[in-house]
Amino acid sequence: MNGRSHHGRTIGTKRLVATLLWLVSLFACRAQLDTSFWFVAPEVCQWNNPTNFDRPIKLVFSTPGNVPATVTISQPANPAFTPIQQNVPANGSATVDLTSHIADIENAPTNTVLNKGLHISSTQPVNAYYEVCMTGLTPEVYALKGRNALGTNFFVPGQNEYMNGDTYQPTPLNRVDVVATQNNTVVTFTPRVAIEGHAAGVPFSVTLNKGQTYCYAAVGRQPANHFVGSTITSSQPIAVTVNDDLLHHPSGGQDLVGDQTVPVEQAGLEFVAIKGELYQQADKVYVTATENNTHIYVNGSTTAVATLNAGQTHPIGFGANSSTLYVTSDRPVYAFQLTGLGHEFGSAVLPSIQNTGSTQVSYKRSTGSSRQMTFNLIARAGTEGNFTLNGNSTAIQATDFHPVAGTNGGWVYASLDIPTSVVDANQTAVVRNPAPFHLGVFEGGTAGGCSYGFFSDYQRYIASDAATYVACAGENITIHITSIGDYNVNWYADATGNNIIHTGTSYTVTKNQDSVQYVYAQLFAANAFGDRLQIPILLTTLCGDTLDGDCEGRVLYHQDFGGNSVSDPWISPTDIVGGHSDLLFSGTSTSSGHYCLVKKCSETWAVQPNFDHSHLGDPDIGYFMYLDPGPNQMNAILYEIPINGLCDNARLNFSLWATDLQRNYAHPAFEMQLINSDDSSILVRSHIVDVPRNNPLIWHQYGFSYSLPNNVHDVIFRIINKNVDNIGNDWAIDDIKVTYCGGEALILNPSADTTFCLGEPVTLSALFVRHSIPTDATLEYEWQYSPDGVNWQDLPNSGHLQYSIQSMSRANVGFYRIQVAETGLLDGLCSFYSESIHIAADSCFVEPCDTLFLSDSVCMGMPYENYGFSLTQTQTNYAGNHIFDRHTIGANGCDSLIRLSLKTLPLPQFRIEDGGVDFCEEYRISLEVQPAMEAYVWSTGATTQSVEVMQSGHYTVTATQGECSYSVPYTVSACTFNIFVPNAISFTNKDGLNDYFQIYCPDPASIRDFEIRIYNRWGELVFMSKDPMFRWRPDNERSAPQNSFFNYSIRYRGTDGAMELLKGAVLVL
Repeated sequence: MNGRSHHGRTIGTKRLVATLLWLVSLFACRAQLDTSFWFVAPEVCQWNNPTNFDRPIKLVFSTPGNVPATVTISQPANPAFTPIQQNVPANGSATVDLTSHIADIENAPTNTVLNKGLHISSTQPVNAYYEVCMTGLTPEVYALKGRNALGTNFFVPGQNEYMNGDTYQPTPLNRVDVVATQNNTVVTFTPRVAIEGHAAGVPFSVTLNKGQTYCYAAVGRQPANHFVGSTITSSQPIAVTVNDDLLHHPSGGQDLVGDQTVPVEQAGLEFVAIKGELYQQADKVYVTATENNTHIYVNGSTTAVATLNAGQTHPIGFGANSSTLYVTSDRPVYAFQLTGLGHEFGSAVLPSIQNTGSTQVSYKRSTGSSRQMTFNLIARAGTEGNFTLNGNSTAIQATDFHPVAGTNGGWVYASLDIPTSVVDANQTAVVRNPAPFHLGVFEGGTAGGCSYGFFSDYQRYIASDAATYVACAGENITIHITSIGDYNVNWYADATGNNIIHTGTSYTVTKNQDSVQYVYAQLFAANAFGDRLQIPILLTTLCGDTLDGDCEGRVLYHQDFGGNSVSDPWISPTDIVGGHSDLLFSGTSTSSGHYCLVKKCSETWAVQPNFDHSHLGDPDIGYFMYLDPGPNQMNAILYEIPINGLCDNARLNFSLWATDLQRNYAHPAFEMQLINSDDSSILVRSHIVDVPRNNPLIWHQYGFSYSLPNNVHDVIFRIINKNVDNIGNDWAIDDIKVTYCGGEALILNPSADTTFCLGEPVTLSALFVRHSIPTDATLEYEWQYSPDGVNWQDLPNSGHLQYSIQSMSRANVGFYRIQVAETGLLDGLCSFYSESIHIAADSCFVEPCDTLFLSDSVCMGMPYENYGFSLTQTQTNYAGNHIFDRHTIGANGCDSLIRLSLKTLPLPQFRIEDGGVDFCEEYRISLEVQPAMEAYVWSTGATTQSVEVMQSGHYTVTATQGECSYSVPYTVSACTFNIFVPNAISFTNKDGLNDYFQIYCPDPASIRDFEIRIYNRWGELVFMSKDPMFRWRPDNERSAPQNSFFNYSIRYRGTDGAMELLKGAVLVL
């Protein structure tokens, strides 16, 4: 058998005689089923006779059951190509010969944008594969993988030990072909070794439209020229074909190998390969790492055979006495199997065996008795007795299977020769098992060519109805498992233990207090067990009127529903833009099953008054979305919005405001979901939120935070109805917001719009405060300019936190901002932008060539605007005199100097005292300036040292002492406002008054979840406390010069249970 192990077997003819009458019509398949396939066909070299090596080319289709399909083959980028339609019968197959179109289909020449991509669509799920020269000398099969083949991040799998043949045209080489599925797709290739036209390690990009293709080729035929491990990234999904033409066996044979590969997210951790019959022990599995520090293990050993970095490849041989390889890794890898018969090669990109596989696989034999056809089967131990071949339950027996070494009896395999008396040329073999299995098919001989195709599905055969759940502590969450095959589900509390806590396809778990809680689901049938699926349940505070995980960052989406003018009608006649709802829109009134956009609801049953959340108390401004789902609209989509173009692992916050408009009856309920746009799977779902009944009307904010998985860039935020009551399900939502929580970009200097003199040097400086972006992540910076604050352009050489203008001119007048992102992610949704500042230019007042000496005074720490100088509070925060210079260029080009001697005058030092009276109890309070000043002006108009106020609100007093005045605000809080925060302290004057920064609260015990953070002017954290009775002041006068500012951020939950966020600055006098 030339290297075949003793475990191989030839199926006898008698077992299948009864089935031959219906072989052709029986054709069921669940291997890589889909209704949409993208493929780019590789260029294959010819012999002297052009019919031998690269043709015929065919597409083969099959249906999985009793429903026929109509398949359409098109070339979206080639309008000259007439689409081909092919009917595929139920339980049947069909072949389309494309040889007459070979010039339009094979992807050549290299390094050229071409229009040769194939798109295959079907009215029903089908299986598809591409055949090259199956009746000739260099056959190969390319298994099409449907949507599983599409992605934006690939490593090139393959071998790098064998050379390509020679003397043929075009020269046989290692090639990779890509096809775009959408317009304006930027494809970036980083070759691991030099390729045609490009140096090793240097990325280069091409832009492709839908259906356009591109081919990358090696510079030579030697093993070192093979570019396995190179990377391909794209801005939108692409499909990739790998090809190694006329691969040369050491004993003299040459054969085509290749396959359609898969993106990184389909890479795996566990693989099984069955040895073929290649001469000289040439059967191998080539493992390519996708991440650094990847350890590779073989046949259950705990000692790694290799440690690889991303893009590195390691070959693993079977050995003379081994029939299988069991390969595992601790990080995702590609496994490319090189196998075959004699000196004829075949190859396949192997799927991981973890929770993947098919329950039906079909293969149409292409050759007759002169060629061998072999089935390599891999199955879970305990399921090997359930196979049928074309309906015959005795054709594949349990005794044909043997343990896979290293799997501890968990996996078994069989290698079976299929004679033409069982499946003849152009007939179909259909393999079924209720449990998922894997199947590879050889077809060929030890000389004259060999093909190898692997037809198992990459899709996971076990999945929960959401990837992640969020729940409140003590809440019950029901998890549903979907799977293929005749499996039940065991549930476990840990990844490896044997304590079964539940059996069934659904399990209700009570959320504990841990931030993340895991449960594990495992399929089983008979004595076979699958891999355990880990299901995380996140702890949330989404249990009332709260926003879980609120964050500072970039707002990606904000829907306030408009109506922000008093001239807008009370009900909007036009629908929302961009969002979607299963409810019907009404522009006149609402009824069950409808929604409308209104400023207020005037129904007699509604809570009165009611008004838009964005404009509380003003019924004439702002629309909210009034919802009235009907009794048959359980799980209806109330509102959803797509968010596309997100970056890997982005931490997002999703929030909305809701209120119950009914005064009576059942209150509304809803669920929030985050959907992966690529496959419609639920990434995370909230628990069911009950909107509380309220009178008067109160808006409640709800939401959650979530970090996206790797390679998920497009999502849908969805709000689902969970109340089926027809009476009382009238409610409203408003201000739906999606925020990217990575960080904040701030411009420090100048801190406000500023005018500079012509010719003056200008330096802009910024700060970036990280939130969820890791501290070890590198950042990129880029300053931008806009003449109008709307249209922005990147500034050259601006990749730093500072940007300098050497000489201010009128051309520099405009708006400036900085954008910040992790390295490689600028100019997308992953960037953070600062607020813009405007800088202007002034010729100032000095005549050309003059030198002018000026003197003036200013109150300490106050802005100074005079004589063309624009000084900030920081610049005047000193005692005594200070010299400021500036230059201006006159009309004749002369440089004039202006020198200002600026004296600072001390500010009045005072505070406002309230006498210790609690406004909530007295409903009046006396505010008094202490110590006494020379003059006072209160915001009430009073000019006395003290005033008595009788309502909550903001008050200000401006006190004058000598030449300087200073204003101090004071807030008299309503009873629902729990704390007062001062804005100044004066510890440097040693008078024992107002020495500490602290909050004031009539009932400190009512404050929960308190936290304060204080930052210096450079954005450095200098103090943090969770005690509402904290007291803080700077360490010493050196760390806080007089009249310096410190920023603070306070979070707390008050008596109403709502989370409050306060930000401000405290002045150290």
